[in-house]
Amino acid sequence: MKRQTAVLVSKLVNCTDRALEMHSEQKLDAAWQYLAAITRRGADELPKGESCKTIAGRFGVGHGSVHRMLKKLPRVNPKNWRGDALDSGTGFPRWRKVREAGSDWQQDLSEMNMDQITQHEAEQLAKKIGALMEAATPEAWRRAVEMLGVETQLEVANQDTRDFDTETAEHTDF
Repeated sequence: MKRQTAVLVSKLVNCTDRALEMHSEQKLDAAWQYLAAITRRGADELPKGESCKTIAGRFGVGHGSVHRMLKKLPRVNPKNWRGDALDSGTGFPRWRKVREAGSDWQQDLSEMNMDQITQHEAEQLAKKIGALMEAATPEAWRRAVEMLGVETQLEVANQDTRDFDTETAEHTDF
């Protein structure tokens, strides 16, 4: 058995419940590396008998993720990636790196200043809130916003909160 085949088989075996379960990012990467191998890095269609759903089921990932992977595969050239972005077994870029390519937040958090980190956190929170808004009925959304407004008013009215804000405020007596 060739080394690359052994690497792919081990990725598939590790997605089963025979060992410590892989976390979702590892499963996604295993599916990505498998797709790259069976489609010759996106040059071919899926082999007969394979579909997004069968691959998703085999690796325990969403079929939408597999579909997105198939769309990105033909545009990925391993020569355009740094060594730390490549899978050591296959030499092909990891799914996370490909998925996040082009994102404004590719930097390591240690390289960001506090304003950039806060902006990133706010964007992530906005995505989550947006998803919750879409899933909720308009009435549930209205009530939730009303509850938050009341909670904020209670905090402002609370003497302990006002005292804390006064004590921790930066003094700018120039």
